[in-house]
Order: sequence, then structure tokens, then C-alpha cells
Amino acid sequence: MKTFGALTKCLHCTAVLHGVVRQGMYCEVCQLACHQACSERALHTCHGTLVTEESPRRPDPSGYGTAIEGWVKVPRPGGVKKGWVKQYVTLCSYKLLFYDEDPDRRDQPNTVTKTLINIGDPGFQCQTVLSADVIHASAGTIPLIFKVSQTLLCDPNKPFTLLIMCQDELEKNRWVKVINDVRTKIPKTDPLVFKPAVLYNTNQLVLLKTMLCATVLDQARLLLGAEDGLYIANLVDNSVEKVLDMKKVVRVDLVENDELLVIMSGKQPMIKLLPRSAISSTDQGSDDNEMIKIPETKGVHMFHTGTTKAGGHSLLCVANKRRVIIYEFTKIKGVFNNRKIREYELPNTCQWIGNFSTTLGCGFVSGYSLFDLQDPTLPPTILPDQEDKTLAFIRLNALYALACIEVEYKREYLLCFNMLGVYVLNTGHRSRKQELMWSSPPNKVAYTQPYLLSYCQHCVDVYDVRTTEWVQTLPLQTLAGSPFNFLGTLSIAQIEGQPTLLLWRDVRLEEQEQPVILGGIRRRENASVKIKSTVSRPSNRQSRIFSINSMKQASQPLRNRLEKIEISQPSNFNHVTHMGPCDGSKILLDIPQAQQDPALRRTMTAAASFNKLPSPSRSNDSGIESGGRMERAASSVTDLQNFRYKPRDPLPPRDLSTRDSLRSIPSRDVTRDSRDVTRDSLVPRDKQQQSTRDNIGDTSPVDGSISPQGTSLRNSVLGGFSEEQLAFLKIMDEKQ
Repeated sequence: MKTFGALTKCLHCTAVLHGVVRQGMYCEVCQLACHQACSERALHTCHGTLVTEESPRRPDPSGYGTAIEGWVKVPRPGGVKKGWVKQYVTLCSYKLLFYDEDPDRRDQPNTVTKTLINIGDPGFQCQTVLSADVIHASAGTIPLIFKVSQTLLCDPNKPFTLLIMCQDELEKNRWVKVINDVRTKIPKTDPLVFKPAVLYNTNQLVLLKTMLCATVLDQARLLLGAEDGLYIANLVDNSVEKVLDMKKVVRVDLVENDELLVIMSGKQPMIKLLPRSAISSTDQGSDDNEMIKIPETKGVHMFHTGTTKAGGHSLLCVANKRRVIIYEFTKIKGVFNNRKIREYELPNTCQWIGNFSTTLGCGFVSGYSLFDLQDPTLPPTILPDQEDKTLAFIRLNALYALACIEVEYKREYLLCFNMLGVYVLNTGHRSRKQELMWSSPPNKVAYTQPYLLSYCQHCVDVYDVRTTEWVQTLPLQTLAGSPFNFLGTLSIAQIEGQPTLLLWRDVRLEEQEQPVILGGIRRRENASVKIKSTVSRPSNRQSRIFSINSMKQASQPLRNRLEKIEISQPSNFNHVTHMGPCDGSKILLDIPQAQQDPALRRTMTAAASFNKLPSPSRSNDSGIESGGRMERAASSVTDLQNFRYKPRDPLPPRDLSTRDSLRSIPSRDVTRDSRDVTRDSLVPRDKQQQSTRDNIGDTSPVDGSISPQGTSLRNSVLGGFSEEQLAFLKIMDEKQ
């Protein structure tokens, strides 16, 4: 087997050697390339001579081989108005395969299929276009364009259509004729296995933009997991309801036997168990509806649920890096309990996990391990066997493990990797020479017996695992996280530029046997769905972080609510203290110095007692001059709220020379200067005080001491103070 770096055709059947690696056989003598299935029939053509391109290669009369191939142009992702891109197209095995140009080799296609259209589809059509079909194309290119269409969804009115432009009109007519001729040779069998149906798109349900997982609750309801919780979508009445508030629901699964929901959520995902009745029951606070958390599962990256035929109990298998833990569910008196029964260690990080009746399968890089759930003493079986030399390439290429499919009960398995699939026995040795080839590297796979769904970036391929036959392809651009379960029932894809939730319906099943019944749904096209919020919180969450005030609390005055707030005492910083309630005088106190100087602490104590004294008497109307004259004087701070202000008469202009003369008085330091200002601010502002200040002049000596003349003037000014106020001023003089 050889891996071809360029697109190669089989020289025996002329079909394309599709696949990512190991596409076919290659003879080093005659350079003959062919499929592995064609190798035995092609042996008689190898005579030790070089097989050239001129050698006769006739396609199969049934149309299975390559009927036509060549370079064409297709529209860019934005449509015809975005321009055209060059691609290589071949009609092979009743399929139109499109390949991009290899960037390293000019005019050579690569090996990865970009787009695939199945001409065996019952709704397939190939015909020329009209000017109305390509409104953005120029008039000269319309005769060079034809279109092919395929049934994409259950609705036949919405087919998948692709425009193809050839080099000239003659080549276009040849393509249309050959495609229609090959379609008449297709066997009269229905190749369709699945028909996806559209449930919602982003125009109908904005929740799809943040949805991370989904599962089927019953034939009329779906359970959707998003970044902010769980939602139930009812397809009958076209409604979506939020039922549980939680963080980042990564995956959710339903254990039907026990009616139990298994949820993996959180930034560091943890497994949570919730009874199915908890999201629909009106009694959310009952003990039967409590959410059960499994702390040991914190940090898991995947889980799987299943049952065993021996005991019939439901199992939960979780994977945390290399460690795999198995829990068993039991229900005692209506309460679910979980019990840890097994724990395994893998050679590498777990990439896939699943079970087959009494066997647990775990996938890691380039291999799988099978564990017997009935007898834990048996050693695990490693697949593929390391002694099988035909499978040595798997260990050498570090392939990603996608899934392990049990083809025959406990005998044959299909090991699916990101590059190919191989068939092995239960011993690990190869069981078939033929390998399963992908058209493009898949991101995920799903299995519905006996069909395997390969979810690639640009399409979804369906294979029959019994015969490795490629039976169906749908050109769907799947998005991350799709499919949401291993059965492939629900998935999300990009259709017409927007995310769309799809339901994969098996055409073999009747309407009553489908997982979701679509018949009888009365929903208008593109009708938006309103999301209801009836969040049900588990009973173990008693405390609330946020609360909403009632209208009665909100109507209370702001002052009454602020009075209940306790404010700590100020410490170790400068602040301003009011000297009295009536005159608005202030004094600047330095707390750190007050703690060190005992004399200053006595001054502060006197200042505190001074605040309780009445203001000095005045010859005019008493009151506080702070924006207006008060009607009456206040004796304490609490009376300020009862004051009523009235406009006052404008004051006569002051003599600016007095202010200049006061500035000329020298002081010893900043502390003494601030105290003098504070002391002078206590003097009543009447005509006698103003005239006295005008006569002060330069009464202070140069050294900063107070002269006798200045002392007499001060005593005359302070004659209107009480004894307590004079005692406070005396303390300040002693400090100076």
C-alpha cells in the first residue's frame, strides 16, 4: 500500500484512488497503481514493462469508473458576486468529486475532496442556466454555466445547488450530456439512508449561537445545553423554555432506563446527576429532584453512559486525562445513588470511550483498549496487536482515535482513526485486507447500526461497515461539536450562511419509530421562537448571592437607610474638624503629632468641648452666614435640619488694605500662623472688629513675639466671649 500525494486513478477500473493515506497498491517495476480490490485482477497486466498514460484505459460500461474529468470554475463561498475559483472535477463511481488546486504544484489537484455531489440522489438534476439563475454573472459567461442540484433536506423545495462554469460552450454541453447519460446507468436502488430535517435556525432561535449540546427527551421535546443553562424546546407548540440555570453545559445525556440526566458543566467540567422529573415537575424542592454532584469527576473531558446485559444497571464512564472511572447507578427508595466500581489507567490521554454490552472500549493515540466489566482480573486487550506487521503504520503515524465499532459480537471490530479505518479481530490481528477510506479527514464519527457517519468539514459521508461501501454523501458544512451524540441523531451545520439544528431521520424507519415526530408541527417559516424563563433551581442551593429589594424597601427615604450604615473611625490621616455649629470655623489637626505631643492632645480635648458651647453674642441678628441669614440660631448640630433660610442683604465691600496688612504680620512657623488665623476667625464680625483690625498695623515685632500693644487690642476685641471660650484661647496661647 502506498500513500499518493497527488490525485491518482486506478489503471484497472479508472476510478479515483480516494482516501487520505494508503489509497491503493503500487508496482515499483511497472509503476501500476490500482485499488487493493483491483490488485488481483490487475496482476496479469504487469509484465515488467512501464505502463504509460497512452495505455488503453476504458471506463466500466456501467459507469462506475471515471466518465469525465477536467478543470472548471465554481463560485467562491460568498456567491457569484465574490468571483470564481478554479477546481478539478471528476465524475467517478456515480459521484461528482471536486478538488482544490494543490498550492505546491501548479495545475495539480490535491487528494482531499472539497465538495461531493451524489448523482444517484432521487432529486438530482443537471441542466443549463438562465440569466435569472445567475443575476450577478456577466452576460458573456452565462452560456458557459450549468448547474447541478441534489436533495439536501427533507424538504424537496430546498435542494443544494452548485454552479459550474466551463472554458467554452462546447465543453459545457459535453459535461451535461455525460452526466445525464451516467445517471441513466445507475442501478434502480434507493441510495438514501438518512434525510436531515431542519428543526431551528438562528433566525428562528437565537439560542443556537451559544448552544453547546443537545439531546432528545421524547418525540416532541429536545433538551438544549448552552452557556447559561438548560433549555427545553417543544416542537409541537413551537416554544423554548429555560428550566435550569447553570454555567457552560458542555454535554448532556439521558439515561432512559433510569430516567436520569447526566450533565457535564462548569469551567472545570464536573459530572452532575439530575432526575428527569426535576426539569418538568412543579415540586422542584422535593428530595427526589435534588441534583447530585460527583466531586471526584472535576476536570473530566468526556463521559459515556450505557448498560450491561449481566446486571442490567446503568453505567457512567468518565475520562480524566489518562484515568477512566466507572460508576454504577442504583435507585433506593426513589433516590439515585452512584457507586464507583472500576478504575483504569490508559497508556495515553483518552480520546474516545464507549461500551459493548459487557466490554468497555477506550481509545487513545494509535490504539484502543478493551476491558471486561464482569471479570476485573482479566488484563485489557490492546487493539491493534503490536506484533502484526501489517498494522505497524498505525503506531508509527500517531493517529487520532475516533471510535471503535463492534461489527460482529465479540469477534470483529472496526478501528476508526482520523486517517482511515481498519478491521481487526478480538485478538488485535487484521481481519480484512480492505480498509475504510475517508473522502476527507473526519472530525467526529457517529454509528447507527449498520451505518457509520463521517462528519467532515464540508460534507457528511455514510458508509456501510459490513461491506465498506460508500452509500451516501450530503454536502453539509458541519460546525464544531457536531454530532451531539454517538448515534448522530442531532447535529448542527452551516446552511445558507447560518447555523442550523438538524435532525437525522432514518428512511428505513416509520414515522412512529423516529426519535422525534415532525408530523403535525404547525410552525410558520422563519417564525421566531420566544424563550420563556421558568428557571428551576435544585433544592441543594439554599443561599442566594443576589437579592432584589421589594417596593416597600425601595420606598423608604434614603436618609433612613444610610443612618443604619456603620462607618469606622478615621485613623492616621489629616482631617478638618468644625469648631462650632454656628460660625463655620475650622481647625486643621494633625493626628500623628497629636498622638506624640501631650500638650496638643489637651488642646484637641478643649476644642471638642468648645464645639458644645453657644456661639458668641452679636449686636446684629444672630445666625450663620453660609449662603444666607438664618431665621433663628441653632444650639446643636441636630437642629440644622430644621433651619429655614431666607435671602440676606448684600454685605458692604471690605477694605482690601486690611487684608494686605494682615498678610504682612510675620509668624514663627506654619503651625502658629494657622492657629492665629483660627483664633482671629472667632472674633465677631461687627463694625468695632473691623475698625480694630484697621488700626492694628505692624504691631508685631520682627522676632515674631506679640507686643503689649497687640495684646491690649486683642483683649478689647475678645471682651464679648464667655469664660469657657477665653479659657480655650488661653490654652492656645500657652502652646505658642
